[in-house]
Amino acid sequence: ESWQLNPHGPKDMMLPWEGFVNVGQNPKVGSSIKRTQHTQLCSGSLSKYPIFQLSTHPRFSAVLDARVDLVEVTADGAAADETGLFVKVVTSNPTGSGIIKFLVDLRKRLLERLGGAHVVDFFVMCMSDEAGCFAIVFAVIPQLEKLGDAPPDLAAFKNPLTGQNSEEIDLQEARIDFGKGAGHFLVVKPALKSQILQGGESIVRRIWAFNRVPGSRALIDEFIAEHAIFDK
Repeated sequence: ESWQLNPHGPKDMMLPWEGFVNVGQNPKVGSSIKRTQHTQLCSGSLSKYPIFQLSTHPRFSAVLDARVDLVEVTADGAAADETGLFVKVVTSNPTGSGIIKFLVDLRKRLLERLGGAHVVDFFVMCMSDEAGCFAIVFAVIPQLEKLGDAPPDLAAFKNPLTGQNSEEIDLQEARIDFGKGAGHFLVVKPALKSQILQGGESIVRRIWAFNRVPGSRALIDEFIAEHAIFDK
């Protein structure tokens, strides 16, 4: 959908009234539909999302014809092992068979090694970089546990893979979904509004760090090495 809805080139080739469209899908924790999820759309491109502009160590893969970066997301004062992670693939051809196979096979490997779909879920988003390429964001995230009887927008959550509780660390929003993973919030709690206004990027970084999946980085590194995407 991102390929079909966005210009296939730089920003200066856009037609009047044409715009950039960000495309993704909600993980179960952010979906009211759960088993029959649908595509999410909003106006946006890479330039609108500071969190997805982060970079750790991008490398070009001739196999995929893309730049691949395992982006580490840290929050101020966090311990070294409290790091969020997403894979960013930047390419002029996001529908290329090599990239699709790489991401599908990576998802399958992570499901097999991390305990299956009841343990982990996935965040995937694709948007234009306004320069002729597309940025695909792919992340494995935990199946969070809602705590208490409050509605999800008012509840605290636990990451069962780390044991961390969002209430104990004063994180007023814990979920990653199409909106919140990028920094879009529908705010019900006054405490969440206050936290966001104190530092929007800071809370998004904290949400990504809270949703870390221990062991996932080693599995992704292993998968990349096995598939030799940087060897040519």
